Amino acid sequence: MKNTYSDVCSLLPESDTPAIYGASSSNPITHRRLHQFVRDFSLPTKQTTGTRSVVALALPNGPVLGLALLATATYYTAAPVTVASGPEQFQSDVMQAGASIVLVTRADVQRLGLDNSWVREAGIEVIIVEPKDDATFDMTYSNESSVVVSTKSKPNGSDDIALVLFTSGTSGKKKVVPYTVHTIISGVGFVIESWCLTKSDICINMMPLFHVGGIVRNLFAPIMAGGSTICCPAFDANLFWDVVEDLQPTWYYASPSMHSVILE
Repeated sequence: MKNTYSDVCSLLPESDTPAIYGASSSNPITHRRLHQFVRDFSLPTKQTTGTRSVVALALPNGPVLGLALLATATYYTAAPVTVASGPEQFQSDVMQAGASIVLVTRADVQRLGLDNSWVREAGIEVIIVEPKDDATFDMTYSNESSVVVSTKSKPNGSDDIALVLFTSGTSGKKKVVPYTVHTIISGVGFVIESWCLTKSDICINMMPLFHVGGIVRNLFAPIMAGGSTICCPAFDANLFWDVVEDLQPTWYYASPSMHSVILE
């Protein structure tokens, strides 16, 4: 299977059909635009070209996080972290992941403590994500007095670490689990084959995009099958039915407790 692809971007379709929706039918990003964005993606960082940086994605659930995951996993090591925690837990997560770059919205910089001294002391670069009208996003270096030129990194190979995720161990303490490109792509292939996903399928995702199920099954798989995914901001049973009526998704994957609430 490793011989069937060169990198993550090579598996992204280039059609003009929708790839990622928000919670409404307006302004989806197409497969072609998604492919172009990932192909041309580079971070405005001072780090040496070719460095396999761990990039903490401190972004709320939704299309921007989905797009950021696909792009950073192609060239760097993506480490999505929840932004619902307080600044102390967030700092702990970023440090445990070994992140040297944090992508964050401007509104969350102060709330997450990214303007505090620990960021400078750890040598962490903060990059501000600014959503655009075409459903993609721009990035700016947080220190506007610094001149930073984006440099293109070499795409990750099949054995490179594309993703690190937190999981709770048997002791209750968080552990960091690395995933290679090939582990992710193998999982995507199994999902597409077992669920018989096609370009006509639309997934509705209300799972958090910092867990492997939400990322592999609800983001990578539907897009690489040529279909689309709806990236909702959070789990909301009422919103679920609104989205079903508006976009008519064909499938969804969630936890048993979520199924129960949706059916109530």
